[in-house]
Amino acid sequence: MTKSLKIKLLSLLILFPVLIGLSGWISAKADTPVLRFYRPSRGVHFYIPTPSYTPGATVSVGGPGDNFEGVGWYEPSSGSTIYEIQNPNSLEIMLTTSSAELYSLERAGWNYVTSTMKSGGSIPVYRLYCSGSGHFFTTNAAEKNALVAAGWSYEKIGFYASKAGIPANKIA
Repeated sequence: MTKSLKIKLLSLLILFPVLIGLSGWISAKADTPVLRFYRPSRGVHFYIPTPSYTPGATVSVGGPGDNFEGVGWYEPSSGSTIYEIQNPNSLEIMLTTSSAELYSLERAGWNYVTSTMKSGGSIPVYRLYCSGSGHFFTTNAAEKNALVAAGWSYEKIGFYASKAGIPANKIA
């Protein structure tokens, strides 16, 4: 092997990891707002990651009669997987990072929907439950405490967000 070929191979070995690292850095996406809706006809909340959402813009996702409640939280560009599962009878949505909880709910008849959302960052997303209303997720500790005072059960920190949510009445 010639000296010139050795230098080229060594250069590739050094540059390859750098190029791979840069490609990840260049393609990284920004935090994604996860919009929160309430469906009064079913008494359930649901959450839709919406990368194209601009605060203050008219919201055209959700369905007729669904109430837009603001940005629930901001999803980070990377992190642990959040599984979305739906009860086929009540249409309640459950979000969890636990694969054991996912499998348990599937065995109980719930339907796996997707696992496109991520958990990461330092903002806790609190998980609450109320019979008849299902699960509810919020980054707002005051909202969590008010729901607990109203009879909801605080279950745990469900996962983490990169930024806290913004109620619809606070969005400029």
